[in-house]
Amino acid sequence: MRFYDVSEGEILIDGQNIKSFEKNALNEKFGVVFQNDTIFEDTILENITLGRKIDLEQVKEAALHAQAAPFIENIENTYDAKLDIRGANLSGGQKQRILIARALVGRPEILILDDSSSALDYKTDANLRKEIRENLDIKSQVTDEDINELITDKVFEEARLLSLSIREKQELISVLFNSIRKLDILQPLIDDKSITEIMVNGEDNIFIEKHGRTYSIESNFESRQKLEDVIQSVVSKVNRVVNEASPIVDARLADGSRVNVVLPPIALNGPILTIRKFPERPISMKDLIEWGSITEEAAEVLERLVKAKYNIFICGGTGSGKTSFLNALSDFIPRDERIVTIEDSAELQIKNIKNIVKLETRNANTEGKGEITIRDLIRTSLRMRPERIIIGEVRGAEALDMLQAMNTGHDGSISTGHGNSTADMLSRLETMVLSGTMMPLEAIRQQIASAVDIMVHLSRFRDSTRKVVEIVEVTDCREGMIGLNPLFEFVERGGSMSEKVEGCLVRTGNTMKNLAKLRMAGLNEVI
Repeated sequence: MRFYDVSEGEILIDGQNIKSFEKNALNEKFGVVFQNDTIFEDTILENITLGRKIDLEQVKEAALHAQAAPFIENIENTYDAKLDIRGANLSGGQKQRILIARALVGRPEILILDDSSSALDYKTDANLRKEIRENLDIKSQVTDEDINELITDKVFEEARLLSLSIREKQELISVLFNSIRKLDILQPLIDDKSITEIMVNGEDNIFIEKHGRTYSIESNFESRQKLEDVIQSVVSKVNRVVNEASPIVDARLADGSRVNVVLPPIALNGPILTIRKFPERPISMKDLIEWGSITEEAAEVLERLVKAKYNIFICGGTGSGKTSFLNALSDFIPRDERIVTIEDSAELQIKNIKNIVKLETRNANTEGKGEITIRDLIRTSLRMRPERIIIGEVRGAEALDMLQAMNTGHDGSISTGHGNSTADMLSRLETMVLSGTMMPLEAIRQQIASAVDIMVHLSRFRDSTRKVVEIVEVTDCREGMIGLNPLFEFVERGGSMSEKVEGCLVRTGNTMKNLAKLRMAGLNEVI
């Protein structure tokens, strides 16, 4: 386009040096579409032609190739419809398609596209994918490589009409492959390591959590059926069943990401899919210290307590980081011990223990048989000679089995649960036990006090940071009340409610009362 002439070498078009072209003749050879270009306060027709003498049929042809014709012809006055300044009365995808039509209408020999398809709405992309998939003869035994080759051939054949760049063709190939062999539009989100949570509220309402903040994304599943196919693909790989009869299920992906599914009629706005992703490398206690989630002093105390085989219960609200903290805490377990982990859906990442048994619950089959609960797994784990039992999360009557295991020689056990505070978690444990037995409340509290030694409470703050806010010793049960001895408490300092949380975990000044396990482990330091 000769904004600048080259100082060395030459630029040729069809073997002819661009310096030999008249400026206007050279410009006519190019069509340019920028990601963010100008829409004028004028008609659609004038925005496409830009004052050039181009007949309406040629404009319609360009709009058709740019996938703009369907929405233009469905609005009042069609090509004579008046646009607001900067296209304020158009969606991002509609504006982009008009810009593409503007570039195509001049029938340029060379088309320059600067991420021009970035704002195309999903339905437009879906139409392209549907057309290509329908023309592919794909059988189950075909390899991924064969599928990718078939898709590539078809894309390069079909994409000529859309004048896509090489990079855009490659993106389309990736989208199609994900749709056929992977998790469709969710696959790029799963591959993106900065995304920690994916929330699908029906086929056309998707949110992600990234860097602690929640965002809506423009991509949609092309149909509810496609979303349901993806869900069935996920649950079937871990031998789970989800349908109208059993509309709720927990599962996991191959990378360990946790999956929760809720189907209609329970879910009123369509199939619900929630994916909690975990880092490839488990978060360590060192990481938590660097992030300010816990102090080095508190981490050292917890290390001694784990090594001395104190029973520890981690509590916190949803998204407070309980599982990540449990993984970090497990690094302190001596490597020569035998561990049994019990989970609804396997997500723990305990890497330093070789003698480990991982157990996972199982849902009932279509006949209502074959269910294996956490209670079943806790009971069977006692016959495996474990030195510690780690329960991913207690939610119901299995809390009694957990407490009994802690009270029958399996010191050093660790578990988690949902609770907004230490006191709230103790109350919830009582309720869980009561759901499975008719024991007197005082007897339940005695069980809790004798089983649980330490409670660690986590919280997610207003600035999305996750911190340990309390480390409490459970002492005894007197006069029907569980005794608590706070060892560390989070103290916030300075700043308004809208600013970054500043503060740290500080000692309360209280010393531990139960030092027996420390002494038995040869760790006589006062905590």
